[in-house]
Amino acid sequence: FPLSWLYYPNIKRQGASEEAGWIPSIGDIELAWEPSMLAQWSVDLTVIQTFLLLITLIGALIEFQPFISLTAFLLVLVSIPALMSFDWPWVFPAIIAGVIGLYLQSSDNHEH
Repeated sequence: FPLSWLYYPNIKRQGASEEAGWIPSIGDIELAWEPSMLAQWSVDLTVIQTFLLLITLIGALIEFQPFISLTAFLLVLVSIPALMSFDWPWVFPAIIAGVIGLYLQSSDNHEH
């Protein structure tokens, strides 16, 4: 559900209560957020991501740079909804491991 965040406000009337205020005919009104038709639309992004990755790799094999750049950009755009539902507790350990790996690769000990 790539557009699961797309909701719209809906005012619901729950009926007249015994303690209706100064306008007894209105009753209790509640503001609820309802999913739109686009929020209920689902698509398998892994199929699209796999296809774009494969054609990016094929473009890299034939060394056609504009095609590689375009397909890689489309791959990033398609991956944005998946990145937004990322498992955030693993982000900081992954960043730390990446920084340590870059440091070890670029250190003076690596140049010997």
